[in-house]
Amino acid sequence: MKDIVESSILSDYWRLNAWLIFPSILRTFVSLLHRKKCNFDKRFIIFVHNAHSPVKRGNSNANRVTPAMNIDIEAKVIRLLQRAAGRRSLVPYHAFHALFAGAVPLRERYEKLEAAAAALCDPGDADYVALLATDSGLPGPDFFTRFRRFHGERYYALLGADRHRTLRLAEKRELANEARERVYAHHARNVGDPAAEPDGEVERL
Repeated sequence: MKDIVESSILSDYWRLNAWLIFPSILRTFVSLLHRKKCNFDKRFIIFVHNAHSPVKRGNSNANRVTPAMNIDIEAKVIRLLQRAAGRRSLVPYHAFHALFAGAVPLRERYEKLEAAAAALCDPGDADYVALLATDSGLPGPDFFTRFRRFHGERYYALLGADRHRTLRLAEKRELANEARERVYAHHARNVGDPAAEPDGEVERL
């Protein structure tokens, strides 16, 4: 009988303790589960962020163009055009592009070219862009668009009655030669310009 009573007391004791301990165990389990979920969420957020972020290779400042670099590039283009004008020669496109690092987009390169030409002279008077030359000796197609904008009367007079046709090769040479002579004449009048520099090698940025 005594054993039965003791067994009953012990059973009641463990049931009571279980009810007292269980909430604490449950809270600990929920806390751990919540912590693991938070860690998973954080890892998932970091993964998604990295997946949609641009990959950074090497020095992040390597291709950054500062205002000082912009001024330096434009100055180099100006010197290149001035040297060609002083020699009554032309600037091959590869020499122009050699001034820029390979990562610089073409749009930015031609913006620098136009800015440099405008700094040297009003393009309506003498367009230094005319000095650039392809393998054929002619400037690129953009030059003839500029010529039409600055000298529309001369351009359309050359086209004649058919104003919408394309220029013939001989006509392109005629317009390019006219534009280049204006540049040479402008440079000769301003040969004492303090910005002019002696001949030198083309520098690469």
